[in-house]
Amino acid sequence: MHKLTQAHQALAEGDLDGWLLYDFRHSNPLFWQVLGVSTHSTRRVFLLLARDGASTMLVHQVDAGHFPGEGLTIRPYQHLDDLLAQLRELLRGARRVAMEYSPLGALPAVSYVDAGTFELVRSLGVEVVSSAELAQAALCRLTP
Repeated sequence: MHKLTQAHQALAEGDLDGWLLYDFRHSNPLFWQVLGVSTHSTRRVFLLLARDGASTMLVHQVDAGHFPGEGLTIRPYQHLDDLLAQLRELLRGARRVAMEYSPLGALPAVSYVDAGTFELVRSLGVEVVSSAELAQAALCRLTP
């Protein structure tokens, strides 16, 4: 969970309420790098690293047992309407979150969120910004 700690530190330094990582069938390698494990996943999964240090994952009940619980709150969902309700609740009060998105596709190495998911999160009243700086701070640091 070392990467989660670094990600939370980067959030505290920025003006962001959280980093909302999204994955569908291993489409986002940054999701797995931050999580620190690679596991079997067949459905949509969201991981919110909140500025206050909390880490909450929304994962389909079929896949919930595949994810590590250490340092995370895992909230299983059953169907799309349930996922949307839980995502709305998870983002309640957030005004700006980072996602794997790059304006105008300028940085394809961090552009993994599809347009529909981007629109979904924005429809919940949240401003979405690029996670490029967070990814650099949490995943690309050199160690001794």
